[in-house]
Amino acid sequence: MATYTSDEVTRSQLASRFDYYNLKPAMAGRLMGLRKQLGAMANLILSETPPGYEQANALQKLEECSFWVDAAIQRNE
Repeated sequence: MATYTSDEVTRSQLASRFDYYNLKPAMAGRLMGLRKQLGAMANLILSETPPGYEQANALQKLEECSFWVDAAIQRNE
């Protein structure tokens, strides 16, 4: 996990990480498309790998990826 010093993160940058984002229609459409693809990958992982720690970890990382995709679009547009 990344750690940050006060020199690397300004208060405004930190505040933006916890702010509410009003999605524009174009952003919402892109997010839904990306989420659909991530959901398809999750289903593929579920059907093509045996249950267990590794499968659960892969699905968790994919869910984390979904959060970062949302943040990338919402925070930077």
